[in-house]
Amino acid sequence: MFVIYLHKVNDIIHTAFKDNLIFTLQVDGTNYNMRKLFIIIITIISCLSIHAREPFGDYICRYIVTYDSKTNARTYHPIYNPLKITHQGIRVKNTQQGTKIWAAKYQGPIRLISSAETERFHNFYLTNQKVEFSISDRQFVPYNGKQYYMIIFDGQVQLAEPVY
Repeated sequence: MFVIYLHKVNDIIHTAFKDNLIFTLQVDGTNYNMRKLFIIIITIISCLSIHAREPFGDYICRYIVTYDSKTNARTYHPIYNPLKITHQGIRVKNTQQGTKIWAAKYQGPIRLISSAETERFHNFYLTNQKVEFSISDRQFVPYNGKQYYMIIFDGQVQLAEPVY
């Protein structure tokens, strides 16, 4: 049985804004103070939301990854492209044409499946180029002792690290 009781702390009648109320939760005959339960629930939600990540921010693309299907080998080509993802679009510096700014529409998180596991990516649609841009939710690609975010831009795989 699940019952919630509302108790008044004082017998003095206060205005609605000054009422000092305590909520008591009764589950199978045991009373629980709702204030403590509320604090515990907020703490749990806060801890879970720490790992929930938004893709917006600054990154540096460090490598372009190519794959040779004949030899099953990956080749890592070093690059240095600062990247900024905002709500309005994506800005990339140090390209052959200078700084590029693309209008992008955030399409939300997606799951991409590899042979071993699934990874959560944030998907953008670059409206003028009509291509997709996806960035992983976490750093999961190891290379040279570091973990990197994976970016998939129009089929090309890049490794990026965050800028703090």
